[in-house]
Amino acid sequence: MTITECSTVVAQVEVSKDMRLGDSFMPMHWSDAFASLARVGTLIPTKVDPISAQPELKNSAIVVQPLPIKSVGRILVHPDWLAPALVQLRQLTEFTSDQSQAEVSVPNLIWSISRQQDSILINLATSTEQMSDAWLTVEFWQQFVESVVNIHQRSNSDSLDKPDKSHSPDRSDSELAELDTSIMIYEAAQQLRYVVRQPAAIELASSSAQLEEQLMLALYIAPQSEQLPSIHWLNSCFADLSDAPSVKWLLAGKPASGYVDPGPLVCACMGVGENTIINAITSEECDDAISVGKLCQAGTNCGSCVGQINELIKQCRSDKTVELA
Repeated sequence: MTITECSTVVAQVEVSKDMRLGDSFMPMHWSDAFASLARVGTLIPTKVDPISAQPELKNSAIVVQPLPIKSVGRILVHPDWLAPALVQLRQLTEFTSDQSQAEVSVPNLIWSISRQQDSILINLATSTEQMSDAWLTVEFWQQFVESVVNIHQRSNSDSLDKPDKSHSPDRSDSELAELDTSIMIYEAAQQLRYVVRQPAAIELASSSAQLEEQLMLALYIAPQSEQLPSIHWLNSCFADLSDAPSVKWLLAGKPASGYVDPGPLVCACMGVGENTIINAITSEECDDAISVGKLCQAGTNCGSCVGQINELIKQCRSDKTVELA
């Protein structure tokens, strides 16, 4: 959590040896469109140079302090449900904000979004026991999905020039009834898994293929982010559910066997993940970005990820040195 006299921002911290002691960096492109409390521009006081009238952007003092997190969540949602899901998240964030909780007020619900190839990833976090307990109840997420479907249907109705029975108020109830919902709760581990599928008979604005069934939402709640499943395989299920013949796989967040997780995306151009690159370095003994590119194509297009590939090579060399010592 970052604080100034002007504002407060909540973001995940990544510790880097490349940063100078006492310095911090956050991209200015983060805003209310992508996260609940990430407008980095609000941290900067409105001071300008008296001659040029340019803002004093590079000399803003901040305070960074930890924010204890009770629970974290990960939602993958179909692109058609993104807009209504954001409406609902913003309503929940506004409703749960309590300025009496602490000297520095933060919402009980913290979220951020990022677009994946076939879905939208929504990361969640809460710092309160009340919200953490609510996340482990079926009723909370049933109400969330109901609100998303209702907002989605109202949006479709408003976009039509003429009334259409297919977008009448009864359509929302019909769509909710046709949703296939699967839930798994581990009370002892404080974890919840929630999956929503939809028959292909319901028209989707962003679907081009005729599917027997469409994954609409996959949600996972746990005390720590390490307990949440990787998103790569789950994201692919939004394009094709044939790789998930059992809903148990979706609830688990991974197939039963035979799947190698490529890891977080490093090379966006060629779709190569971190684990794939690490495997090329450690198992295939690639010792530079060129040899990595020849093996898995990472870094062979725009080249913007070559620096990250080189860092992974250094990291793997360092780990190997420690093992040999």
